[in-house]
Amino acid sequence: MADLDLDQTVETMTAPSAQRLAALAAVTTGDAAVPLNALRRTAADMLALAQQAADRVTALRANDQLPLEHRQRVERETIDTTRVLLGKMNAAAHAQVPKYRAAQEDGLVPSAARTDSGVRLLRRQEIETAMSAQPGTRLQQARRILGRSPAWDGELMSDYGRALLGDDWDAVRAEMVGTWRARSDGTARQLSSRRALGAMDDANVPGAIAAYNTAALLLLQAVENRAVRQPAPPGVTPARAARESWRNR
Repeated sequence: MADLDLDQTVETMTAPSAQRLAALAAVTTGDAAVPLNALRRTAADMLALAQQAADRVTALRANDQLPLEHRQRVERETIDTTRVLLGKMNAAAHAQVPKYRAAQEDGLVPSAARTDSGVRLLRRQEIETAMSAQPGTRLQQARRILGRSPAWDGELMSDYGRALLGDDWDAVRAEMVGTWRARSDGTARQLSSRRALGAMDDANVPGAIAAYNTAALLLLQAVENRAVRQPAPPGVTPARAARESWRNR
């Protein structure tokens, strides 16, 4: 089998990730779209940045009008700066993953209903009565009543729940997420978030980001490994000449 050229290699590395992220975007609505869109833009920008650096280095090497020492210095600066930027962009993309998950989890767990204060006070009294009837710590008591009532769950996820549970609130929220992911009922928002969380698992978002980053570094490494210092043939761009050199290395 013939070796893939550089463009084909990059496409093979990133196309499946792009498809998975697009599928995730198709089931994403509301606030969760913000971190996902940022993630996808950053992933694409990594490739674009690496390609721009490769094109600049290739053109620089072919420019015999500039002193060799100057070309070598600018080349090194370009590659080193691009590597640093790629590292920052990779970290920025990965930082969007927990933000996206948190936004979907917020949509999955029930929220306190907008109703009059008397109704909410009654629900809170019901929660405290139900918890006090359970053995164990406050955390154990809260876990035993999860899922009994969406209204109770919504109150536990509210500011009231934070005050009631204190440092245990995060643990209760995590278990609440697991409880509602396992269910099939809920509001339209909950159904959407449940579907999106499943799609997120299928998409392997961290792996998709890693694929883009690896492809970008490959573009940079390829031009760094080449010694293309002659002008490209007529009608062939410097970038294309560099890719052909990489394929025939």
